[in-house]
Amino acid sequence: MNKNTIILFVAVAVLAIATLLATQKEEVAAPKKIEVPGYAPKADLDKRAKQGIMDTPVNIDYPIDEVIYTFKDTTVRMVRDGTGKDTTWLIKEPVDAVAVKYQVEKMIKLFETATSSIQPKTIKPKDFVRFDLEPESRVAFTLKQGGNVWNGVDFVVGKVSQGEGGPPPGGGQKQSANSDTWVLKKGDDTTVYRIAGKDLRAPFEVSLSDLRDKKVLTAKATDLVKLAIQAPGGAPKVVLTGDRKEEPKKKDAKPDAKPTFKVTWTLTEPAGVKGDKSIDSMARSLANLRTREFVPADKGPEGGLGAEVWALTGTTHEGKSYTVHIAAKDGVGEEDDKVWAQVAGKKEFLKLDKYGAKNLRKSLADLKDKALFGYLKAEDITMLQTAPPGGGKVRIEKGDEGWAFVAPTQDPKKGPVWTADPASVLRTIATARLSRFAAAGEVPSANGALEKPEFVAQLSAKGKTYLIKVGPKMEEGDTKNQRWARMYDNPDPAAAAPVPFLIQDFTASRFRKTAADLRRKTLFSFDAKDVAKLTVTWPDGATKVDLQRAADGKLAAVGLPPGKKTKASTVTTMSTTLAKLRVKSFPEGKKLAELGLDKKSAYVVTATLADGKAIEVLISAKTDGTDPYATTNFGPLAGQLFTLNKYQVDNLQKEPKDLAE
Repeated sequence: MNKNTIILFVAVAVLAIATLLATQKEEVAAPKKIEVPGYAPKADLDKRAKQGIMDTPVNIDYPIDEVIYTFKDTTVRMVRDGTGKDTTWLIKEPVDAVAVKYQVEKMIKLFETATSSIQPKTIKPKDFVRFDLEPESRVAFTLKQGGNVWNGVDFVVGKVSQGEGGPPPGGGQKQSANSDTWVLKKGDDTTVYRIAGKDLRAPFEVSLSDLRDKKVLTAKATDLVKLAIQAPGGAPKVVLTGDRKEEPKKKDAKPDAKPTFKVTWTLTEPAGVKGDKSIDSMARSLANLRTREFVPADKGPEGGLGAEVWALTGTTHEGKSYTVHIAAKDGVGEEDDKVWAQVAGKKEFLKLDKYGAKNLRKSLADLKDKALFGYLKAEDITMLQTAPPGGGKVRIEKGDEGWAFVAPTQDPKKGPVWTADPASVLRTIATARLSRFAAAGEVPSANGALEKPEFVAQLSAKGKTYLIKVGPKMEEGDTKNQRWARMYDNPDPAAAAPVPFLIQDFTASRFRKTAADLRRKTLFSFDAKDVAKLTVTWPDGATKVDLQRAADGKLAAVGLPPGKKTKASTVTTMSTTLAKLRVKSFPEGKKLAELGLDKKSAYVVTATLADGKAIEVLISAKTDGTDPYATTNFGPLAGQLFTLNKYQVDNLQKEPKDLAE
């Protein structure tokens, strides 16, 4: 071998060794694996795996409280508010909005189970294209807890490949178990890792519009402590003020659970006006307002929201304010069921459902108290004058001896004087409510309806007399089945006319009671335990039920066959029914004799009370078609003709065989 050949051989050997060393250096520099332990306890994962379709899903809490991701040149930062079922995710950048919770949790739940890498590779920028890691293709995300990166999850995500490493340890999402994802650790573009068994890209490929919840404001209802409402057209501003107080923690609350609050609302402006119960829902309606669509400014309505706009400003306990402007006119182009709106300070428009806008466009007339008589109690009322449908008037007054009829007048010489007992009617009147006050544009038509009211009613309570005029029932439109009405707090109809209002037809019917509606219907005022003896004689005079109270204090049947004992349930029902007998109706133009209400023709129920008083009830075999006619010799209804409920009568018309067992 000549000298030149030896030199060439040595040179080749040196080059080969250098190449080998360079290759070995690259392999030796191969990075370590990525290992991210899952946050979900194995017991919870096992329980979830065994669940059936109908079982309540296992809720696994997660430690992550901040998510930052970049997709298509848009970086989104979100923070968690609350825990467990009360969790809300808020978008902080690039907009201030609420996030769709399940979209965020899809990102987080990638790390319920352990995440590990295989096949780490050292790469150069020219290799990015092989892994979809070039700037225009990559997706980046960071998970944080308490302001710090959680478990090193700060990745740049590239290609998703067919899985080679199998499913991740501890299970994982079924839909991604056969996918592997190539990632970089943020800040290091020299090493690419293959994450086994998980698609870390798809959950982050979500645009801001898809991530954003349709909830308009980020505030919660319990954050608000003030709500100002300005209706269009120079209407008076309405201000609601909330008293926000922390509620006691529940027994099962977690130690780190955030406190909960309750807000009690009061109408404070204009002064001296009492708010209706509906003011309690106004803050919820504003805080929970949702839009069908966020519309870019250049695609919104021409000329903005129009000349007439409602403005609602909610202020939180921290002093932050949100103002929503809502068009007074309904309709969004061809969509008559939508309403344009806009949040102050934002260029985009909102497309609200009509009912959502209606819940917020509330004037003073809508929010002021709608109890017709404030908060009267039935016992406060001392006079009631009604207008029966057939004409005339019925008037009752409360005196030292109770209620009495003033109209229609009665002649004691011509028959028994009626006894009034309006307790149930007065309860419905004392709690009567109007639907709403008339809007400015409705006042002329309301005044027209009340020029000749269909009826007028009155009542007196606490030294004040209220006169209410009621117009005819309306048959169509938004006011169908309602009536215009106006009420004066004195009996002078010439006084300044108060604002008219709407009442439901069924509310108006409470002031149309007849004399029969207001008459006493309870026959007696004793208790079943006061009955010492009770007998029932049938019209043929042969069938007789005889009950007497025994030494043990119980009513027992007399004259039962040997070996038989009293059927306690039947006997108890008879005495209870007698004590609770109520009139069904008061027939007019009929006489007792023609209805068979004499002792020979009627069922005769006789009772002796413990104090010796004797009671007699005659029940006719004749009915008004359903209920039998009857009369009594005892109590306020003595000598009067009435009908009894046939089911009550059935409880009294027993035979001896019904009493034994």
